[in-house]
Amino acid sequence: MIRLLKLCFFVLMLAVSNGLTQHVRAETVNVRTGKHADYSRLVFDWTGQVGYEVSRNGERLTITFDKDAELGTQNLTTGVANISALNVTSTSPLTVQINIPADSDIRDLRAGSKVVVDVYNPPGGAQQNEPIQVSNTAPIDLPDPAQAEAAQAEELAEEPVANTEETSPQNKTLQLKVPDEPTVVTVSSTQNFGVAAFEFEDRLWIVNDKSNLLLRPQANGPLAEDLKPFDEIKGEQGMAYVMPWIANLNVIGKGGGILWRVLFGKDVKEQPKKEPLRKEINREAVRSGKVLWPLKGARTVLNFEDPLTGRTLKIVTVDDAEEYGGPERDFVDFTALHSPIGLAILPKVGNLSVQVVRGGVEISRPEGLSLVDSSILDSLAQAKANPDDKGGAVDDGTRIFDFKGWQLGGIYKAMENKRVVLAALNDQAESARAESLLTLAKMYIANGMGSEALGALKFAAADRPALWTGPEFTALYGAASALALKNEEAFAYLSQDTLQPFPEIQFWRAFVLGNVSDWQQAGEILPSNLSALVDYTPVLQNTLIPILAEVALRAGQLNKAEQLLKIVERNEETMLRPQLASMQYLKGEAARQKDDFEKTKEMWEPLASGRDDLHRAKAGLALTRLKVDQGELDPADAIDSLERLRYAWRGDALEVTINYWLGRTYFESGEYLKGLKILRDAVTYDTGTPLGQRIAGEMADLFSDVFLSPDLEKVSPLNATELYTEFKELVPLDERGDRIIERLAEHLANADLFERSASLLQYQIDHRLEGADVY
Repeated sequence: MIRLLKLCFFVLMLAVSNGLTQHVRAETVNVRTGKHADYSRLVFDWTGQVGYEVSRNGERLTITFDKDAELGTQNLTTGVANISALNVTSTSPLTVQINIPADSDIRDLRAGSKVVVDVYNPPGGAQQNEPIQVSNTAPIDLPDPAQAEAAQAEELAEEPVANTEETSPQNKTLQLKVPDEPTVVTVSSTQNFGVAAFEFEDRLWIVNDKSNLLLRPQANGPLAEDLKPFDEIKGEQGMAYVMPWIANLNVIGKGGGILWRVLFGKDVKEQPKKEPLRKEINREAVRSGKVLWPLKGARTVLNFEDPLTGRTLKIVTVDDAEEYGGPERDFVDFTALHSPIGLAILPKVGNLSVQVVRGGVEISRPEGLSLVDSSILDSLAQAKANPDDKGGAVDDGTRIFDFKGWQLGGIYKAMENKRVVLAALNDQAESARAESLLTLAKMYIANGMGSEALGALKFAAADRPALWTGPEFTALYGAASALALKNEEAFAYLSQDTLQPFPEIQFWRAFVLGNVSDWQQAGEILPSNLSALVDYTPVLQNTLIPILAEVALRAGQLNKAEQLLKIVERNEETMLRPQLASMQYLKGEAARQKDDFEKTKEMWEPLASGRDDLHRAKAGLALTRLKVDQGELDPADAIDSLERLRYAWRGDALEVTINYWLGRTYFESGEYLKGLKILRDAVTYDTGTPLGQRIAGEMADLFSDVFLSPDLEKVSPLNATELYTEFKELVPLDERGDRIIERLAEHLANADLFERSASLLQYQIDHRLEGADVY
């Protein structure tokens, strides 16, 4: 009886406590997570606008809201990268601390009643964690009757009570578990309507194609409250309902006609994957093809603007949930979003067309698409090299650059376009601002302005650090660096693994290698299929193709070089004087390789006396060598010609080459000492490079040939001694070196220079000869 009275008293006090606290109980704010390739996201779902402040101390990120609230954690997913713990330090006002990597970048923003915090991957990659540890160290203020409750609860605790739950964990880590029962969102009406459902920016969009229906999604199931509130977005046709996305669960669509459902659940069976079809691909064309999603029940294409990002979405409704796009796929020109019902397209270019056709939904551009998604990237990465293409990857039409579409009126409109883009930045959202800067960078690259493009790309990446992880941004940065002649930096970016599926990148790598005179490696990677270059703007063709044609000619790929020259020769009216000179020189070299020496001289002789310093030196050297080979110049005239070129161009491999041929010509004319001195100068100018090493090797061979051949008899003993003394380091360490010393000693003895001859032999005995003494 006494125990019964105690229990009644406890129930009465609990009711009084609930009554006293009901009017001051704070709202519960649900927090949920989202997973992305470049960052992890926390979303706090308030019921109305809320102010907040974000502060950071190393690995500790603190978010302080200006309202009282408790935190609901039912929808936190397990194992979210970059976020290891979440701690509520106060509920009045709500204050949350998050543990993140010390070198991660963060971004916070407000989207209606939601507060979003993104934690980007640190430089070393995403930091994978165990299930998020959630704790509540905030003090819990109880009314006075709580003491009585605690006393009675202590007594009652002696007896087991079924189905007890801890509703206010304190200083305790929760292991979160998603229920197995599915959560269902239902939309229905009394008349048929089409629907599309898809995921975008951690939100579920359910779109219908009729504006006059009285529809309101209904959520049921364990996580139904986590889907609230529903935001409505009215379009020109149809209505969109946007709500939080429940991450880390399978999701499918069901129904059609008047009743539609979206199901979230751990045990929900995933939809079979559907593949889009590629149509009208012309492998000889730079851009071609369309994509057809076989959605036979496709109804209408709707355009909706996302209020969070400002991006326009092209949404295709269907008449049955069996028609769906499936998992997200990323293409060069657009992204197909994860769509459990219908199809949603996020365009990356302005002239993308999405239309319902017979057999499904067709996606195209006037000039054709660049068709690449993750599955194609994987297959290309594993593809074998084309035997006819030393460049490795086969050009299957996969493109990463659209320079003609990016030039925006050409170089004469560049300043006006720059002014327009920069003037609009302040009024744009962060995502739109980064996109505008990328548009500006693409325009700069398409018009050959590498340094300007680098500036725009760096500003865009400062706004959106995740850009660095994308292949398109990497390619843009590499191309801009190449145009700015930052060769080492350009080659590093252009050689990243993410760009290898794009054969077009090999043109840029070969261009950079040509700029640093690494002709052999450039020739090895230069692709055989040149179709991509046809679609480049004239300013880029004029910049890249002369270098690429020289690469081909030096590699003995005459046909390829002539094809390259034909592509660019139509641009002669737009070429700068150095580019015209380069074209003329290369045409002369092509004629020389075909043994058309008269045409070669016709092309080179004007250059050899022309105003362009570089090609005056190049053509002068090449013309001299050609005339020597043809017997039109004797060694003395050749030396005179090369001496005039010796100081015509300084500071790169051309200067080394001129000195090399001048030294060789002197040496072959019998002026051994002078020839080797000039060759040594050439090696000094180019130490450590393949060319410098080759010249050093030839010097050693030439030196040995003088002393080991009958020509030594034509050299005076004093000159021979001076040659030996000046280049003693070239004496081989093997038996040839012993033979050289013996030949020189004999040569000196024949001239009655016995003391010098004996000194050489004594040096040989003391320093070079080894073995047992002979008595």
